[in-house]
Amino acid sequence: MIEDAERYKLEDEAHMKKVMAHEALANFVYKLRANISEYTIRMKLRETVLSVKDLEGIDLQIEEAIEWLNEHPDAEIVDLEDKEVELNEICRLTKLSFH
Repeated sequence: MIEDAERYKLEDEAHMKKVMAHEALANFVYKLRANISEYTIRMKLRETVLSVKDLEGIDLQIEEAIEWLNEHPDAEIVDLEDKEVELNEICRLTKLSFH
C-alpha cells in the first residue's frame, strides 16, 4: 500500500511537471502573438529588421505553435521545450524579448 502511494505520488509529480510546461509554453506563445501583433511593434520591426513577408511568416509560425499546443495537450516535456526553443529563435531574430 505504501509502495502504491509512493508510485502514485511520483506519477502525479511527473504529470504536474508536464502540465506546468504545457501552460508555460502556451502563455509564451500567446504573449508572443499579442506583442508581435501590436501595431507599434510591427512598425518598429518593419523599419529595423523585418519585412512584411517576414512578419507574415512569424504570424504563421505562432499560429502553427498554437495549433500544435491544441493538438498535443499531453506532449512530453522535451517536446514542449523543443517548441519553446523554436519560438525563442523568432525572438532572437527580431532582437526582442517577449519572455
